[in-house]
Parts: sequence; C-alpha cells; structure tokens
Amino acid sequence: MIEVNPDESITLHPGPNQTRQVQVVRHEAPRYDDRVISPRFYQRFTLERFPVEYRRDRLSLAVTSARGGEGKTLVACNLAVSIALGYGRKTVLVDMSTRRPALHRVFGLNSGPGLAEALRQEQMELSATAFSGLFVLTAGFDLTREDPFRNTVLLRQVVRSLERYFDYIVLDMNPVFPLESFPALFAGEVDGVLAVVDARSTTRNDLRAMDRHLPEDRFMGYVMNRLRD
Repeated sequence: MIEVNPDESITLHPGPNQTRQVQVVRHEAPRYDDRVISPRFYQRFTLERFPVEYRRDRLSLAVTSARGGEGKTLVACNLAVSIALGYGRKTVLVDMSTRRPALHRVFGLNSGPGLAEALRQEQMELSATAFSGLFVLTAGFDLTREDPFRNTVLLRQVVRSLERYFDYIVLDMNPVFPLESFPALFAGEVDGVLAVVDARSTTRNDLRAMDRHLPEDRFMGYVMNRLRD
C-alpha cells in the first residue's frame, strides 16, 4: 500500500510491519527529448480510441512489441503525456524494459534508484517531469544484473502500490522476443496490453508469434508506428 504525505513523499508498505519512504523528486528545470515526445505524437492519443471497456478513470497499461526497436518506448511516453495533459489524470510511467531501459534518457534523469531498487526492497525515487501530473519511475541501477521478474509477487506489489496513488500506470515493458525476458505472467495481471507494430519492419510471422504470448483477455489492440502520412 502507498500513503501520500503533504510533502509529496510516499510511504511504501512492502509487507507486514515494513515501511519504506519513496521520495518524489522535482527538478528545477525538467527536460525531455523532443525527438521522442512531441505534440505531433501525443495529440494523436485519446482515450476515445481505446475499446469501450478500457475507458476508465483508473487503468494500468502495458506497452510492448514483438521485438526491440519498433517504437514501444515512444508510444509509452506519448501515451502517458497525453493522459496526464489531456485528461488531467495523475500518471506514472514505469520503465520495465530491462534489456534496453530508456526512460531516464528521454526525461534527462538518473537511471536510479528506481524499479530495480524497489524489487530488491531498497530505496527508490519517483521523478516529476516537465508535464503536469506525469511522474517517472526509472529502471534503476543494474536492472539487468538479475531477473527482475522472478519475484512476480513483489513486482505486483510495487505496481499495486502505485495504483493507490496514481490514476494511470503506463508500463514500458520488454518486447515479447526473446521470450526469456518477457514477463508473460505479469502481463496477464495489468488491466490492458498494447502492442506496437512497426509498419516497416514487423513481419506477419512476428505478429502471429507475438499474439500467442499476449494475454487474450487483456489485449487492447495494436498501435501502428512509422506509417507513411
């Protein structure tokens, strides 16, 4: 569970009789990479484009793709910005991309302490961004040092805790392939999963293979990237 204090620090309760303070960090001049986050991207995302059953006040969303380099981080970032700015929803963007964590670079942040530290039950930080209502939980230091998804219970607890404070949780996950780094069990526990498809490189075989590993009852649909205007 998470409790919100007036000074915008958060108390995480990882277990019985355990508490851990999570600091919400605000930077004097927050930055972001405008090659990744741009009005021409995030203005295209509206909740009205979601299937009706996913148009809710509170939602946890995972963004993935068949393989790396297909644009899932770009989609996750702009989706989160759109929800925070366009709908006034308090939103947290979580870097679960263990193979190539990127959110700290997109937002000009330190890579940690973040999710890796939370999963090791150590100190973590949430960072405010240049966009009102949007916060980032970075991947953390040495996230690839060990399998961060081996303890699905702890991962679930961290995300469920964030859900008590934030309206929307947007998770930038690993691509489905290679399978050993895709958290298939956890993907079935979020409210919805979006799959990013690169119109120039994703093959039909990749699409068919990816479909077999995404939870059918959580799958929201595809986001086409790099379409010709």
